[in-house]
Amino acid sequence: MTGPTGWRGKFLAVGLLIAVALAVYGLVVEPVAITFVAHRDSIADSKQLLARYRALDASRADLAADIAEMKQRSSREGDYFEAATETLAGAEIQALLGTLFQRHGATQRSVQTLPSKTTGGFVRVNVRTQFTTESDGLHRLLHEIETRTPLMFVKNVDIRRKQNRRRRRNRDDDASQEAGTLDVRLNLYAYMRGPTL
Repeated sequence: MTGPTGWRGKFLAVGLLIAVALAVYGLVVEPVAITFVAHRDSIADSKQLLARYRALDASRADLAADIAEMKQRSSREGDYFEAATETLAGAEIQALLGTLFQRHGATQRSVQTLPSKTTGGFVRVNVRTQFTTESDGLHRLLHEIETRTPLMFVKNVDIRRKQNRRRRRNRDDDASQEAGTLDVRLNLYAYMRGPTL
């Protein structure tokens, strides 16, 4: 038995060839191509994860050093007020402010201990004060507050030029005396160890 001849035979031969090629592509080439793409994407993802892990590993030593420094800092004596209660710590801060005001030529107008807050095992003692001083004295006072121990931190600073309400005959003399006088309001806070530390 012979197959079709002529154009039908050629058409059938080409059709069979296309069918075999599609079968080979569907059974062999396509699965290999899909597997190749999946492996390529997996390798790219793995490389990104490896780069991240290496970066984390490189920063681990820095993090360990930072943690050690923080532990050492938190255990240092002198950074915190050692009063038995928040009230005593507030009174200690007020007395210290009085000494600092006197040292830097400031005149205290008012001082008030605000409610304290406990966070992370430490008690934050808050104080609000109002005083008058010259601009140079203010600079020295703020510098000493923020660089001394136990540590104290200044916030909510409001500085206004003090107005002289009395009228005098010689206004030029009066203006020169009051030019550097400032009315200052500020909050400051310090920490004491909580009961668990």
